[in-house]
Amino acid sequence: MISRDWSNLISFMSFINYHDEFREGLHLVREARWEEGRAFFDRILTEIHISDEKRSFIFLNKGIIESRRGCYQEAHSAFISALDFRNSLEGHDLVLIYNEQAFLYYRQNNLEKAFESLDESCSCLPADRHGMAWAQYLHYHGLFSFKSQDRVTAMEMLNKARFLYRESGCPAEEAQVLDTMGIIISEMGDMEEAVHHFQSSLAIKKENNDRYGMAITFGNLGRSSFQKLEYDKAIEYFSADLELCREMNDRFGTMVMQNNLARVYTVRKDSAKAFELLKKSAVAAARSGNLLWKAINLKDLAFNDLYRGEIRRALIEVDSAILLYKRLNMKSLSAESMRIRAMILRAAGRFGESEEFFHRSMKICEELGIPFDMAEVLFQMGLLYKKKGDKDRALDYIEKAIEIGEKLKAPWLLSRFERFLAEMDEGEWLKLCLSRYVGSTLSESLLDMNRSVLHGGRKARAHVLFAALHVSREELFNAVPEEIVNLYNEYFGDFSDVILQEKGVVEGFIGDEMMAYFGVPDETGRDAFAAVSSASAIMKRARDISRRREERKLIKCSVSCGINSGEVYAGNVGAYLRMQYKVTGSTVNLASRILHKTEPWQITVHGDTYRQIQQDVSARPLEPIVVKGLSLPQEVWTVDWEL
Repeated sequence: MISRDWSNLISFMSFINYHDEFREGLHLVREARWEEGRAFFDRILTEIHISDEKRSFIFLNKGIIESRRGCYQEAHSAFISALDFRNSLEGHDLVLIYNEQAFLYYRQNNLEKAFESLDESCSCLPADRHGMAWAQYLHYHGLFSFKSQDRVTAMEMLNKARFLYRESGCPAEEAQVLDTMGIIISEMGDMEEAVHHFQSSLAIKKENNDRYGMAITFGNLGRSSFQKLEYDKAIEYFSADLELCREMNDRFGTMVMQNNLARVYTVRKDSAKAFELLKKSAVAAARSGNLLWKAINLKDLAFNDLYRGEIRRALIEVDSAILLYKRLNMKSLSAESMRIRAMILRAAGRFGESEEFFHRSMKICEELGIPFDMAEVLFQMGLLYKKKGDKDRALDYIEKAIEIGEKLKAPWLLSRFERFLAEMDEGEWLKLCLSRYVGSTLSESLLDMNRSVLHGGRKARAHVLFAALHVSREELFNAVPEEIVNLYNEYFGDFSDVILQEKGVVEGFIGDEMMAYFGVPDETGRDAFAAVSSASAIMKRARDISRRREERKLIKCSVSCGINSGEVYAGNVGAYLRMQYKVTGSTVNLASRILHKTEPWQITVHGDTYRQIQQDVSARPLEPIVVKGLSLPQEVWTVDWEL
């Protein structure tokens, strides 16, 4: 599915009052009338009496125009010319140039250079971290972080940018941040939330009569509807986008929307309408003489032929598109075409029942780093082996697909795989379902128990671990809710991985604390050591996460752990229709009390736990602690986790 530019076009609007004589040119650029905009700024450059500051601004906008037209070499030259006048520019002006230069590198898929230009921009920003310039910097930083697969940083940066735009009274730019966030959320699989962001953006743009912005958001809504298989809505949104593009004489946007509509009709098996639209786009591409337009059209013809079963023809078309993109040095669009090539190979594997085509498709997906497509290839391979009667290999591939789906937090993808598993052996399917909620260790034990045991409980010896995050109240108070959720998810996500690797069970999360236990439902003989080893690994991972977050100027946490060993009651707690396997008792309560007496970056274990692992770890005694509910002081030790 083709996407036009969804960057914020701040530089266009920020100068409207600053350079009043450029209002006409800015309006042309804002309306995506690239040719007229370029002619306007070329004409002004011929004037004799023009300041260096204004020349820099003209070259900046020429660079933006060339960038949006896909003429990247010309855009780079224009930005370099704009920077030639840097001595006459204020910090805000330099920020705009460096940001647009960074975005140009981003469009060429050169993230290293993009972040370098963004660092130059940051060095010119005011120290107060407020205002429109900071907002644009954060917006681009969020966009680039998303491209580099760092979705947590991306969302945090974009939330801050949105707040600053609103604070600065910039509704159009706030709407563009909402668009960006919507695209990220849709990539994460939450289509409903993505549509909510797009609708909020559209409402702001309609209020400000931002036709170009409205067209982009209609396109985003169309793509989301297409992904949700809501084809009627997709046609409605793409048609609205197409109408606006024609009104604005945006020929590139018109071609893009015609091709997007053709894709919807292709999937709906309405080949006549799809071919009619693609034919119009092919004529426009031929008349333009623009290699970029021709490449886009070839790519979409390949998609159309793929759905018509013309695999060989589709491969020829997509390979031609890839060659053109490489000739234009457009890595991102070349990657998109490679993705379609992977889809074609996947289809070839499905139609020809050939594992070789699937492996070739998987290789492309791995090179491009597109996990959704990797999951789809694994799923198709599972179907292939199921058809061949090799249930074990089929399950193996589907488990790998589900693992990717879980990491991506994509419920719509998981539900599709689960429907396939539901048709397979009931025991294997149940085991996979349970393992996602309680971990593989507990799920296997539960499946081995008979029904009477599942509804009862038993006394057992366990080692209970509590971990807590510590963050300043001031930072929490100033953070937006999404930032806090991302903070907890990043730390607790890694902590949970540690527990599961040591065959422990994560019971749950309460606020800024996590509880886990070892030795239940099955003992391994090394459960006390596993608990302490997990706490040490949690400390090391937390330290690494905090360093990374500090480098990204995000909220960071310190961590503490408390461990106690003893008798617990283990079993299902709750009602018949909603139960949870839990461990309860005084051992759990004391572990929690020990945690609350523990300083940040410290692991405190009870004396009973220490005596079981004293040969394996380095620890030193602390002053006995007095806890509520117990009359005698409790012996505790602190573990040297950094050794």
